[in-house]
Amino acid sequence: MVIETLKCNCNNDGENLEYIYRLVQRDLRMDNNGESFCIKAYGIEVESKVRDNEKNVQAFKEEIKYITPYKYKGSQFLHMLEKNMVSPVHLIDVAEEVVEEYYKDFDKELYAQFEKITV
Repeated sequence: MVIETLKCNCNNDGENLEYIYRLVQRDLRMDNNGESFCIKAYGIEVESKVRDNEKNVQAFKEEIKYITPYKYKGSQFLHMLEKNMVSPVHLIDVAEEVVEEYYKDFDKELYAQFEKITV
């Protein structure tokens, strides 16, 4: 489910370039010691469309399905991508460090879910 969408446009040598950034919520199943948990997780989709005289010439899309279980962190990351006009081609390179850091959030969420069951 798309939670938030941001767009930006620029003109590059007569071609209109549109970037679309989406924050997407998905369910993520996690397992811990034989117990299965389902948590909400947020990912990013980046799409670019190159238009010439209002016709789609080329479209590219890249996504990272799971970044964080925290909506606010996903939204902050989405806004950073939009502010810097990150293309789908460069998403993985730009996101690598952020995703590595945010992945720790899944461990925190798994631990919190496990604590609820054992209490």
